[in-house]
Amino acid sequence: MKPKLLFSLFAIAIMLMAALPTQAQKNEAYVVVSDDGATLTFYYDAQKSSRTGTVYGIKETRYQGRCPAWAGVPEANNTWTTTVVFDTSFKNYRPTTTRCWFGDCRALKNITGWENLNTSEVTDMTEMFFACTSLTSLDLSNFNTANVTNMSMMFMHCIALTSLDLSSFNTKNVTNMRYMFFNCKALSSLNLSSFNTKNVRNMSSMFSVCANMTSINVSNFNTENVTDMEEMFMSCTKLTSLNLSNFNTAKVTRMGYMFGACHRTICFVLVVCHCTFEFLAEAEHILCSAAIPCIIAVNGGQRLAMTEHFAERYCTFRVEICQVERSQFLAVPKHTPHMDHFLCIETRNVEGGQTDASVEHIIHKTNFSRVEV
Repeated sequence: MKPKLLFSLFAIAIMLMAALPTQAQKNEAYVVVSDDGATLTFYYDAQKSSRTGTVYGIKETRYQGRCPAWAGVPEANNTWTTTVVFDTSFKNYRPTTTRCWFGDCRALKNITGWENLNTSEVTDMTEMFFACTSLTSLDLSNFNTANVTNMSMMFMHCIALTSLDLSSFNTKNVTNMRYMFFNCKALSSLNLSSFNTKNVRNMSSMFSVCANMTSINVSNFNTENVTDMEEMFMSCTKLTSLNLSNFNTAKVTRMGYMFGACHRTICFVLVVCHCTFEFLAEAEHILCSAAIPCIIAVNGGQRLAMTEHFAERYCTFRVEICQVERSQFLAVPKHTPHMDHFLCIETRNVEGGQTDASVEHIIHKTNFSRVEV
């Protein structure tokens, strides 16, 4: 009996030792919805099986794999979750995506434990707060976004949001910002001075329907790789100033309705540098026939003569023409005190056909006579 007993004890010890690493490996990320549906809690531990409420694995999805199982979808909004909690255990988890994590959570008002969400390895934040229509403020100052490439629709339809702190956002790897702030109609201002937009390709509808926005700081935006700016500021009906003097639109192919329905008055400044005569003629024709007050600043004596000819022939509104070097174009409005607001579009080193289309889109196909920038 004694040898058998020793053998049994030895076998148990072996099993216990074998179970130790297995137990440690059982930590998993999951989400618990409380019994009343009001609270959503994120955990990363080995207690998933003992939790009460509805439990979802962190990678469980619905809506054809597009949205997390706990979030809402357009056809079935989550109207019961009011609070989200990131448990202290969750700080040891490293998600690679937060796509739609709170999408269509229409009743969500409070999110606590942000310090326990480590986003250092996240690459996709698409629709993260999509249609969180009850959220009034978000402090995301602890977010590490260094590896994020997609922020499209991130705050889209956050219609009650009045405070949004993105001061720590590192956007150096982001390529897609389309619809990022679309219909954030309660926000009155946005400071995006920390944004690095060098790699962004798509800014379409980025600020569309930000109807209460009076200022947007995009003075540091690098748009050298952007190809799509369609409807970028459309229906920003309270915007009174916008500095786009640093915008490089050389690669932009879509600008339709960029300032559509902004309901203000514009003075348009066209700075023409090193472009073809054919483009100049077409651009001036579009400008003048659009019946908007404009200044046409021209680089080169022959172009100046052509500009005067088109202005006399086509323009139905006040037009002032001057000749400037490229480095002087921002000084133009100083000589025209009756025109307080202006937009600068610089054209250089481009072929006429491609740029003709862009100019026609942003001028002729928008409600440009009612835009103030």
